[in-house]
Amino acid sequence: MSDTQALLARLKAGELDKEALLLSAYVGDPAAEEAARRAFGEEAEVALQAPLVFVGSPPIMRWIYGLGRWGHQAWARAAFALGEAALAALEAETAGQVDERFRQVMSALETWISCPSEEHAQASFAVAYALDSQSDLELFYDGDPTPGRRRSLFAALAKTPRAPNPAVVSTAAEFASEIVPAEELIAAVRRALVEWAVGVSEDER
Repeated sequence: MSDTQALLARLKAGELDKEALLLSAYVGDPAAEEAARRAFGEEAEVALQAPLVFVGSPPIMRWIYGLGRWGHQAWARAAFALGEAALAALEAETAGQVDERFRQVMSALETWISCPSEEHAQASFAVAYALDSQSDLELFYDGDPTPGRRRSLFAALAKTPRAPNPAVVSTAAEFASEIVPAEELIAAVRRALVEWAVGVSEDER
């Protein structure tokens, strides 16, 4: 049985939610794309299109914003995947000498994803406030804007628990693409969301 057939069988048996399949298709899982098109036809075609926002901005920003259909957990997990990829690249670049608050952001975001409480959202937002205060000065008054933009990336990620829509994660994606190629970021988000939505990682297939 192919991966597509397995997904369709799970969908028919009620073991796979329609929106979970569409999410996996939207982020680019080939088997999910084929299964969604077979199961939902034109509805799937519409769901797979990124919204027409952030015109003139990097395409990854529109792609991330399109996750809004699938709720806060979807774009929060995307934010975490972006942050993981960016942090790994920065640690490799600096031999581990990164701003410790970047790691704090990732820990706070992971905690909120596991338990989305107001207490955990506040803890994450507190780190964002500290990073924003410093990055604002660096972005506008320092000769080298790079440190400020990197702090702005992690500040945006830390705001995710309180974000009313994925716009803040789209902004984070723009900053992250200055550190990690966009195609690698998209692949990281796809792996995270497919495993969450479908319950099977790419390695397990």
